[in-house]
Amino acid sequence: MSCRPFSILTGRVSMKKVFILAAVLVMAVVGFNYMTTGELTLMPASSLSDEERQLNDLRDEFADAQRQVASASRSAGLSGLDTTVDVQDAISIAKRIEESLKRLTPRLTSESAKARAARLAQDIREFRRQYR
Repeated sequence: MSCRPFSILTGRVSMKKVFILAAVLVMAVVGFNYMTTGELTLMPASSLSDEERQLNDLRDEFADAQRQVASASRSAGLSGLDTTVDVQDAISIAKRIEESLKRLTPRLTSESAKARAARLAQDIREFRRQYR
């Protein structure tokens, strides 16, 4: 029975390890691009315009407002505390985001940004309708 030396010291690396390393690197690049541009691409076509960055910020703020309501609902369910102030605060944040979105939408140039803005506006309307 022979003892096989450690592969890094001998310079032998299996194709499986090379493939796994390449896959991890590709996922890291795609993840970085998604975090910086908001799109799942290996190589970003161009950096986001200022308006598209503002749209991403509004989307993130709305997601925070949704999480605030979900957290308030859990707190109310667990402790029985009145959380209407938290929900009202989230609704006012959603209203402010909706107004900012209305001002931002005409300045958007790309079709994908316009579609994302329309989707965000619809999500905000549904959110506000749900928590009136």
